[in-house]
Amino acid sequence: GVPGVGKEQALKLIGTLQGQNLLQRFEQWKEQFRYDNNPPLVVKRVIHCSECHHPGSYKDHEHSGCKFCESTRYCKPNDSKYCCPCEWHQLERVKQASAVEDNIRKKANSCEGFPFSEVIQEFLVNKNKLIKIKECQRPNLLSFQIFASEKMEWPKHYACKKLLTLLTHYDMIQRKSGYTDSKQLQAIRIVKTRVKNGIPCFEIEWQKPEHYVNAEDEPEELFVVTVEEESLFQAAYPDVVALYQMEKSEVLKKKQKNKKDRPKENKLPNVCDEVSDLLSQMNLKSRCGILPVQDSTSGIKTLPKGEIHQRSTESKGVVLAAASSLTAVQRPTSAAAPPQPALPYLLLQNTLPDSILPPQFTKNSGISSSSSVTAGLQLDNIDWEETFSASP
Repeated sequence: GVPGVGKEQALKLIGTLQGQNLLQRFEQWKEQFRYDNNPPLVVKRVIHCSECHHPGSYKDHEHSGCKFCESTRYCKPNDSKYCCPCEWHQLERVKQASAVEDNIRKKANSCEGFPFSEVIQEFLVNKNKLIKIKECQRPNLLSFQIFASEKMEWPKHYACKKLLTLLTHYDMIQRKSGYTDSKQLQAIRIVKTRVKNGIPCFEIEWQKPEHYVNAEDEPEELFVVTVEEESLFQAAYPDVVALYQMEKSEVLKKKQKNKKDRPKENKLPNVCDEVSDLLSQMNLKSRCGILPVQDSTSGIKTLPKGEIHQRSTESKGVVLAAASSLTAVQRPTSAAAPPQPALPYLLLQNTLPDSILPPQFTKNSGISSSSSVTAGLQLDNIDWEETFSASP
């Protein structure tokens, strides 16, 4: 109750007393208040030696010695942390140690009636009688609603929601200890597993207790839901936990059975077989009526322009059909692989008869003469890269 003395200064005062009773110290202050008006003791500081830190100068100690060092000439050197035993230094150390107490004592002296005996007696005498609780009783939901409404102005549905977890916990503790009662809440089922603050829990549906009130905006349900600790609930309601685990295992078995009953995916057919079937189904019509004309200069057999155009059109259709079929079959295995440059020529050799192809384009001819044959078949306008990369 002293003005200007707060918690920090009070704690510093307790630390300086080193276990001494603070109330006894206040009584000593009461006696010291009589002498506070007396002038304080003043001690003059004398010159100290820079070598031994004792009273006296260095020159005096060099010639006549030091009384504290007990020497006739010179003195013993000491470090800066050395405590001088002279009267002035002793008084300074006492002032520093009691600075906190002196400051508080001066403020307390200005308060009339300090120490306040009435305040001290109020804290020393305990007038409250502790009530020993023999046993815990089950909370009454209706009584708590009335009490919370009168004392804290809680709505009924809010009070019910707050007390519900206490009711379930009390009933689980009682059932775990072996006490069962008809008033205890009945667990309907476990909804699902939960984790609350790192602890495994169950989300439980309970039978709605008597006098339980829902909020106006909530639908009327025949059950209430809470989240309870898994180990405590299993000890209190082992049959409900066993039923939940059995249902969970049945669901898991059904899932495994459905996986086994699923038909296996058909394997992709052999790519070579598909290509062989497509090529065997091709039917090329040959024109026997028109004979090719051989060029005297180059030795290449040429056909009339109309026939060349007609046969090139047929050849183009055959090649495109084979290319699209091959792309569709090979795409699942290597969709990103670029087509080979010589693939169009190999397709022409395998699909067209040797009588139609010129000698430079037969199987025994070289690759260098393929450009002239390609020009003869009018295949310049075909985009081979787009043909073999595009999906059918």
